[in-house]
Amino acid sequence: MLFRSWLPLTEVAAANSGTNVTYLATAVASAGGACLAFVEVFAGTGAYARVQLAHAIAGTSFDDQMWRNPAPTALITAYGAGLAGGGDHAYLCTPGGVWHAASDAPAHDLSADVIEARFEEDARMSRLRLRLRNDDGRYAVGSAPAALAPGGELSFEPGAMTSEGAEHAFGRRAWITAVRRVRTAGTSIVEVEAEGAWHVLAGWRAPRQFTWTAGASSAYAGLREIARRAGLFLLASNESAESIAVTPAYTVRVGERGDQAFRRLLERIPDDVRALGTNLTLTEADAAEDATYAYGGAHAIVSLRLAEARREAGWARVFGAGRFAEAIDTAAMDGGATAAIVVDDNLASTASAIARASATLRRAQLEADAGEIVASPHVGQEIGDVIEVADTTLGVEAARYRVTSVRFEYALTDRKSTRLNSSH
Repeated sequence: MLFRSWLPLTEVAAANSGTNVTYLATAVASAGGACLAFVEVFAGTGAYARVQLAHAIAGTSFDDQMWRNPAPTALITAYGAGLAGGGDHAYLCTPGGVWHAASDAPAHDLSADVIEARFEEDARMSRLRLRLRNDDGRYAVGSAPAALAPGGELSFEPGAMTSEGAEHAFGRRAWITAVRRVRTAGTSIVEVEAEGAWHVLAGWRAPRQFTWTAGASSAYAGLREIARRAGLFLLASNESAESIAVTPAYTVRVGERGDQAFRRLLERIPDDVRALGTNLTLTEADAAEDATYAYGGAHAIVSLRLAEARREAGWARVFGAGRFAEAIDTAAMDGGATAAIVVDDNLASTASAIARASATLRRAQLEADAGEIVASPHVGQEIGDVIEVADTTLGVEAARYRVTSVRFEYALTDRKSTRLNSSH
């Protein structure tokens, strides 16, 4: 006999008391992923009963309980909707109709039609721009793949020929925000713009106020919850001890953007977050981390700019709940850096205040501009990687830097390059 135990309850949607809103769950199914249907009933002036759908984050299952914030449908019925899925098919049913969709839409390879491509990424943004040939109308309205439209997903997998053969980088994804069809000077092209995970996070608005009391949840758990509701999955890899130990009182205000709520909480710990597809990874940059790649030797540099920029902070002064700590970077102060003042009543111990002061200076160090490299593509280079740079004319030999932004550029005329911005 097969059986399964119930998992702990996980909130998908909730209404504050006094709002005249109630919910009625009507269906769950696996149709290209975990999904559910329920009815939001409003009993006040302008009463309605609207069907809403919620989906799990891509790549997760019912057991993971990683539900995104629900979205409304056009269906108005107090009886809700039924869901069913099987194979590549998904069905939505109400007393008045049945709707069908493919649960696993086919992918279309655009590679051969790319005239130009530009991918940009830094610690808080990733953006992809494409120009596609359309001389025969293959991407005209009515002929293009259905997914080549706002909301469609693009998988960007740059490749290059190396001494080891063809190499590709996997995992980068972006979601289309605009498609423009242009005909000029006898040439027809399609321009596509897409944004990555940070744009998805920025697009989420808190549907109600979320509050954590002091000691109730770690900073990591709070960040994971915000990411989940936006449709992203937060992982931890080489994360700081503070990401678990810090358990602040924290409020996400109704209507607040997801990226703003995320950053406010992230500022309380020394970690940063890297995005790849729908995954966000929480990690603490280690100042002693070894380099994983080198430029200026076997991998030639097209151009190199090294910079010594003034840092935003060279003196961190932290005030907690009856606690005070400071940290000083004398070299940064000599270079004109100013003081950073942090006031956080959640800091109840001297150790936590000291850690916050050190993290504040470390963040200022990582955000300072240290230069830019232009080179032939290393398609696997990512934000946060530590690299070595050598150039005798500029006086650097195996100098270590951390990558803070990457830009891949491709053109059919064979102009290809990678731009890397870095910090010390």
